[in-house]
Amino acid sequence: MATELLAQNWALVIASVLSLAIFLFVMFRLYDDSGRGRLGQSVRELNAVRQEASKAENRLCKAQARFEELRKKADQVKPRLLTEAEEAVKDADLLVNITGDQVMRAEKILRDVILEDFPPNRQDVLRSKYL
Repeated sequence: MATELLAQNWALVIASVLSLAIFLFVMFRLYDDSGRGRLGQSVRELNAVRQEASKAENRLCKAQARFEELRKKADQVKPRLLTEAEEAVKDADLLVNITGDQVMRAEKILRDVILEDFPPNRQDVLRSKYL
């Protein structure tokens, strides 16, 4: 009986599956464009950028330690290795500056989302929670 009903109304079954998929997509987009969706997206972006900044700082510390090690043994080390270590420190320092700027940018975007999409009584709570 059920297979016979399904065979007779196959177009309705396909249409209902497609309409469910479209409905879920629209609901996802509406949530993504809402205040909470934008807040979540901004928080994820901020956390990712902070993680990159942390990695860059670790890389700088390692490069500085290696450069100091090589500088102490400057008379035993090839000059090329010493200059490469010095350049690695400079590159890592620039990377730390760049990621620091990206963190500030992500924080500003998060502040803007909080300011635009949430009422004043919740703004302080959200700022203290995420910033």
